[in-house]
Amino acid sequence: MLNRAAFLSALTRRSYLKLSMNDNQYTVQLSILRKKLEEQQQGLQSEGLKNRRERHLLRRFIGRISQGLKGYSAELDALMADLRQALENPDVQVDSLIPKLAMAERMTIRQTENRDKEFSGLALQVSQSGDVLKRVRGLPAQLKRELNGLLLQHNNPSQELLLRRTTRLLSMYDRAVKLITASHDFSGNLRELIDKDLQLSLSNELQHLITELDFDGQFGDQLLDIRNQLLLGVDSEKLMSIALQVIRLVLDGTHAERQASQQFLTSINQDLASLKHSTSKTLEHSESVVANHSELNAELSRVGQNLQVVVQDPTNMQAMVKQVGDAQQAIQALVERNRALEKHQQTLIDRIQFNESRLQQLCDQTADYRRRLNDQERKVFLDHLTKVYNRAALADRLDHEYKRWLRHQHPLCIAFVDLDHFKDINDSYGHSAGDKALKIIARTIFRNMPDTDFVARYGGEEFVLIMPEREKNILTEQLNQIREAIAALPFKFRDRSVSISASIGATLFTESDTPQQVLDRADRALYDAKDSGRNRLIWV
Repeated sequence: MLNRAAFLSALTRRSYLKLSMNDNQYTVQLSILRKKLEEQQQGLQSEGLKNRRERHLLRRFIGRISQGLKGYSAELDALMADLRQALENPDVQVDSLIPKLAMAERMTIRQTENRDKEFSGLALQVSQSGDVLKRVRGLPAQLKRELNGLLLQHNNPSQELLLRRTTRLLSMYDRAVKLITASHDFSGNLRELIDKDLQLSLSNELQHLITELDFDGQFGDQLLDIRNQLLLGVDSEKLMSIALQVIRLVLDGTHAERQASQQFLTSINQDLASLKHSTSKTLEHSESVVANHSELNAELSRVGQNLQVVVQDPTNMQAMVKQVGDAQQAIQALVERNRALEKHQQTLIDRIQFNESRLQQLCDQTADYRRRLNDQERKVFLDHLTKVYNRAALADRLDHEYKRWLRHQHPLCIAFVDLDHFKDINDSYGHSAGDKALKIIARTIFRNMPDTDFVARYGGEEFVLIMPEREKNILTEQLNQIREAIAALPFKFRDRSVSISASIGATLFTESDTPQQVLDRADRALYDAKDSGRNRLIWV
């Protein structure tokens, strides 16, 4: 097509030279025609360049797609190779390749759908295999934590993340198999691992139970001694003996508290019954005193009326003297009766004052008992070691904040704070050092939080924070402040300076969330913070 245009241009130039010598009119027309042909030639050249560039880009694009899908389908690989070869030939028009491109598109879509189904099946298999591995007894605590963190990750992961999860799960399977088959005595070694796992679980449960009960008196002292033994570690026989001892102490302590409560209630009931009887008698006597006073007043009124009648008739002095004498005797008798009533009335007043005093004592006893119950209730919701709230209090507060969030939809944050490598502190310096560090860190977290926030010990070296009614940027500053405050604490054990850091995972309530979903999401964020290098804050 370009050669034809060049030929026409040359022919026009020759015609122009001939005609220009004969007729000026033809010269002008041919000049215009020559210009149009030259412009057409330039346009065709530009269009050809554009077509070559587009063909090159299309060839590169198909090459990259072929490379990305290579090996999934032999038919698709062959079709892609055919397209690349056709685009290498400049005589082949792109329009003629449209049917093949449409076929390649359909095959690519179908192959993508098949890959998505395969990855969905892989995600399900990873989840099921993780659950199977999770139920295997005898796994180390660290491996269990990593496995739980893996299973708590996103429910709909990307293909890249799914491949990483699969690789990690295979690695965990490899570690578990090596651990279980490390000994030639497979059954005996597995049995030993299972026993150790059960012992550790039982020891942790007993410590948690002792912390939650927090009995006073001799039962509480004995339980604290047992907890200290569990922290130091005991063998299997000693653990079983301690478990039975804990059960007996719990039963005896509960029975003793029940008896004390029953005795208190019985004493209160008896005192109230006695006060009721005394009050009834006092009321009857009071009514009798009132009636006698009424009679005295009536008789005194009659004596006065009689004297008034005698005084009005002074002619009969003898009768008047007699009447006055009788009135005097009657008044004297009334005075004596009135004195007796006053004594009886004073007795009633003394009895009423005694009853009032006794009621006050009962009120004081009841108030004291109520304070004891409140203290016990407070202890039930406080962690015995760190003096911050425990998991029972967390459940109650989280339910309350969740209901408030449903009504008002204000920002509500849940954050997990876990101390990094804290097991090394217990192993290197003893559980007493670990307990001391936990107390100080719990107090540090509490002091760096507003009064409206809530902190609870979730277990071991893990804490949960509930932080309502603040935006994410403010929460980030406050959580980082807590993390930095923990890292800055100057611990010193056995004349060695030790620093302890913390990893934090945080999340906000969103639409359709439940408290358990938010806790799981925050826990997943905590594992991400651990996996990312520790001593950092991660949001999800």
